[in-house]
Amino acid sequence: MKVLIVKDRPSAGGGIVNYYKSIDKYLTVDVKYINIGKAFSYYGKTNSLIYLLKRLTPVRLFFDYLKFLVLVILFCPDIVHINVSLDKEKRSIYREALNVLISRIFRKKVLVFWRGWYGDYHNKGQFPTGNDSFVCKLYRSAEGQIVLSNQFKEDLQRWGFKEPAFVETTTIDRDLTDNIDIDSSKLSRKSTNLIFLSRVEKEKGLFELIDAYKILKQKNVCYRLMIAGDGPDLREIKKYVFKNNIQDIIFTGFVKGEEKVNCFKESSIFCFLSFYGEGMPNAVLEAMAMGLPIVSSDVGGLKDILEDGKTGFIVNRVEGREDGHKFNPTEIAEKIEKLSQDDTLRKSMSDYNTKYAKEKFYPEKVAKRLENIYKEIMQSK
Repeated sequence: MKVLIVKDRPSAGGGIVNYYKSIDKYLTVDVKYINIGKAFSYYGKTNSLIYLLKRLTPVRLFFDYLKFLVLVILFCPDIVHINVSLDKEKRSIYREALNVLISRIFRKKVLVFWRGWYGDYHNKGQFPTGNDSFVCKLYRSAEGQIVLSNQFKEDLQRWGFKEPAFVETTTIDRDLTDNIDIDSSKLSRKSTNLIFLSRVEKEKGLFELIDAYKILKQKNVCYRLMIAGDGPDLREIKKYVFKNNIQDIIFTGFVKGEEKVNCFKESSIFCFLSFYGEGMPNAVLEAMAMGLPIVSSDVGGLKDILEDGKTGFIVNRVEGREDGHKFNPTEIAEKIEKLSQDDTLRKSMSDYNTKYAKEKFYPEKVAKRLENIYKEIMQSK
């Protein structure tokens, strides 16, 4: 079986890149990748002509489609595996639609993996481009769909998509968990070390988290907050922290490999208050694998894996606040404080998360499930 996987280029960063990097060595089918999408300066080199060309959308799209066409002809895959996000601007939807069309022209079986899912699309009666649009019909023509949440599956069914639709997870990087003692307790510390690790964007709830942290520091100085990652709003976040004179916040910048492992090992609670159209963020899965309790929203696919009081605490979204916050910082602070003061509760959550991640998210398990989907797609008429 030959599979052509269309994915983000490494300099785009994010969950799609990490997903295939993690599962690649566990795939037994003949796989070839094509890298597409915009490059970001905080994930790749910026001082090259190639990088600049990749940032120019018309040039990038032309060469991306040309490369895809050549691979479809020369590699001659049995399945074309498309990764697409239901993004707010619909750019990904339109961009990947042409790849689906090319695949159809050459009579290739198509599998669509829906990654991000803009929140406003949920529970709507219409696909973002309309249920009767050519773009929607193209995606509906695929032999199979993969989603990261039962909620997303229900949306597809509402828009006229037929089975099979597979509910899957993302994965973790085994390099983070191999050769370290996950069971060694990082919970009994003189200070409670909080960590946010993801792309630095305001939609990830960082302003809400920082305001919650400010409340905690006023009650007890023995809190620390680490913001690990880079992104478009890093400068604005740093400016906010400096302006409000908030102490003991560490900005690490983009981390990977051993640096990322050390960030997790130095932390005791993982915080992720996203109100963005998340699929299933790798960082949350990695934090669970590292034995960290999670204080998080339940956006996107997180709703299917996080359980309030068992994996950590879920914070509910609020609307209409004068400060524009999507979550109540006081509620966030209360849930973090409850965790920090209850050693037994933290330990039980830590043990549960480690076990659950090993059973569900390890790349060899994810790769095997994906190959089973490929087999089912190949058997479809």
